[in-house]
Amino acid sequence: MEKKSSKKKVLWGLGILFILLVIIVIIYFVIGYKNDQIESKKKIDSVITSYNNFKTHIDSFNKERDNFYQVVMKDMYYEDLKNNDTKYKEIISNYTKTIEPLEDDYKELKDKCVDVLYPDVSVNNKCEAFVIGYEKAINSYVSDIKKYNENIKDYNDILEENDTKIEEVKLTIDYIDVDGDRKYLGKN
Repeated sequence: MEKKSSKKKVLWGLGILFILLVIIVIIYFVIGYKNDQIESKKKIDSVITSYNNFKTHIDSFNKERDNFYQVVMKDMYYEDLKNNDTKYKEIISNYTKTIEPLEDDYKELKDKCVDVLYPDVSVNNKCEAFVIGYEKAINSYVSDIKKYNENIKDYNDILEENDTKIEEVKLTIDYIDVDGDRKYLGKN
């Protein structure tokens, strides 16, 4: 009888341990799930804030790009290049200054947006708009400066040997493919 009683105590003890173990696993899972939700919410809020900054910066970029086209590229004539060189370089400098904030935004958003999906569709749309917008902006800038430099090169090629040549704009970046799809948006 004593052996049955001790077996029952052991079984009850094992049963209680098993139930406690199940409760601990459930609590651990619930806490982990809630922590994941909190982290996900923080990432989503961070993406939204960073995207709003990016949107402001891309608007500034587009404004300077429009100015570049209206003043520099639209009415660029070889006869006026030498006289307008300083003015053109200043406009290009302002245009170039809009790239740095975009690159900072990219550093902030690339790990949060490139090849990442969120449960919130609006955040996924912001990420997609960021990837497309950043790639188009950088590639458009590179194309614009290369086109400007081609014009300067052509101008310098037709000059007499003794004439002062105009300096080309130095590019420090090249075309990019943010999402790896082998389509360089904004390149052409």
